[in-house]
Amino acid sequence: MTSGEADNLIATLPKPGGLRLYREGDWILMTGGRHGAHSIAVRPSSGERLLAHWRGYVQNQGLGLGPRPLGAALASVSPLARDTYAALCGGKRRSLMRGSLARKVGAGRWKRHSHAALEEALSALARLGLVTSDDHGRYTAVCDEEPT
Repeated sequence: MTSGEADNLIATLPKPGGLRLYREGDWILMTGGRHGAHSIAVRPSSGERLLAHWRGYVQNQGLGLGPRPLGAALASVSPLARDTYAALCGGKRRSLMRGSLARKVGAGRWKRHSHAALEEALSALARLGLVTSDDHGRYTAVCDEEPT
């Protein structure tokens, strides 16, 4: 995850009970809890890992995140990106291989869209931390709550 992707995801996450979640340089910091601070490095982290650490930090304080405020984040992306995210989070599989994009484009909900349009939709979701990608071309949705 890049620093910008971390900042974008951090901005969308709730911060209950006066807890703080922020990026400082190459670190993502979680502070304000009664058991001390927690941090993770930006570079080897993913949106999914950040969300898991933040959820754990919040729960250790006896608090909860509640539903994730996805509405605002998803409003900033194309309808194709929203549909793709909903399909990944609502389906049996939460991931999609880059190599299978060409097959997906010709079928189902992606029938009207080009390969490049689907790549751009996935990239926009990745910038928000809602989809992660790995070196093998697998896109994985970070599905904490259903999108609204």
